[in-house]
Amino acid sequence: MKELKSVDKLGALIRQARKEQHMTQSDLAGACNTTQKYISDLEGGKTTVQFDLAFRVMRALGLRIFIETPPSEDFL
Repeated sequence: MKELKSVDKLGALIRQARKEQHMTQSDLAGACNTTQKYISDLEGGKTTVQFDLAFRVMRALGLRIFIETPPSEDFL
């Protein structure tokens, strides 16, 4: 499991997963019903990407996100 500390790291992880699956940015965009430019922006760490699309891209690549919460009863 990898700890992500920035949007850049998330983009790099998505790029790595896409390449491991021998997909082009256009292939992935088609699988997610979005544009190649969006995939490029996401992989490049652009901070204004839409998270609903980012989650769609991660699902298409078989990636999952886990969030570890602090051990506190007051959290949320």
